[in-house]
Amino acid sequence: MTIKVKPASYGPVFAKADDDGTLVFASADSEFTATPSLESPAMTLLYSIASCMVLSLQMVAKRKKIAIEPFQFEVIGQKGTELPAHFAHYEIALSRDIHPDLDVAQKLLKDAKSICTISNSMSGTFELSLKEKE
Repeated sequence: MTIKVKPASYGPVFAKADDDGTLVFASADSEFTATPSLESPAMTLLYSIASCMVLSLQMVAKRKKIAIEPFQFEVIGQKGTELPAHFAHYEIALSRDIHPDLDVAQKLLKDAKSICTISNSMSGTFELSLKEKE
């Protein structure tokens, strides 16, 4: 008999580079700061994914010589419904206004994910999307 776990969602967490290139972090109910909230190991993991995606996207854009606009990543983790406790699904959203060409923006997102060491070390599925500003 498989023990089922109550579904749970963690996040969203946000990461971006500020005007001087420093990584900054926020949650849904906080302002951006130089250090992420370390309220739980689960949230720390999501911040790690978000920061890795920021740095990976910057690398991709630099390598491909693509000019980008300021951007941020949003990451949400969904717990699996079976033991052991784990994240089974991640939602990673990049701000849509990173580049005026939608195809270029999507390619940057996909390429950043392909070189992000943290997300590539995780099990579970990843949903990548572009998100309009709210």
